[in-house]
Amino acid sequence: MVTRLISFLKQRDIDACMERVQIPVRDWADAWSAGEKPTLLCEAATDPSVKHSGGQWRMRKQADGNSLWYYLSAHLERQIEALLFQHEEIAFTADRYGKTHLADGIAQDAIEDLVSVLLSNLQLRCSSTPEAVEPPPSWMYASSNGAALLCVRIGTEVMSILLPGTTFSRQRPTKVAARGGLVPLATALEGVPMRMMVELSSVEMTIASWTSLALGDVIQLPLGTDNALTVLAEGDRIVCAANLGILDGHRAIEVVKAITH
Repeated sequence: MVTRLISFLKQRDIDACMERVQIPVRDWADAWSAGEKPTLLCEAATDPSVKHSGGQWRMRKQADGNSLWYYLSAHLERQIEALLFQHEEIAFTADRYGKTHLADGIAQDAIEDLVSVLLSNLQLRCSSTPEAVEPPPSWMYASSNGAALLCVRIGTEVMSILLPGTTFSRQRPTKVAARGGLVPLATALEGVPMRMMVELSSVEMTIASWTSLALGDVIQLPLGTDNALTVLAEGDRIVCAANLGILDGHRAIEVVKAITH
């Protein structure tokens, strides 16, 4: 069974896409002296039909193994040639069009550079070798796929990239829980639990005496009944002195002297 990730395109995804590519595409046009600035449009991909007849779909493999489709309209290459070489009037479909291998190669390089600019700024890692293919499958245009069509119009021609919904799910920032303001260390430590121990007394005896102990034997402690007990924190750190007593049927202590460090 084939399973696909459900992802719905949001306006913030479209805005983020446009923000990523607007300046790089403008810089591409300046670098190639393309003259007329390209116009950009990003919209939900919901129409599986090819909007510009006579063009060609190409596909590249992404690093994650998925395919990425993009579309070149029929006369995009010649339109770029016209802009680069300042041929204002070119009959694209006429046999007399003066096409040279040099101009053809330069236009292809410009298109390849534009594709690279778009893919890199959209953080899409793809193979460098495109393949001419049939149009993308119709399921890619389902609203649950969250795909977008990014169109770059150059003169009367267009290049479109079909961006799957996973493109935007990778780029969406992870929400981080809001943190409160900084508090003093002493305040932050107030809620930390700490184990307290009350030392009744201590006594020394030989190993022989210890091993000979039996039920009913009494060990006399050096601490008198009027002496305060020592209260320790973890790490045997002395906290205070206290008297032993009884409260509500339980042993209890009364702090009589605080220890300052």
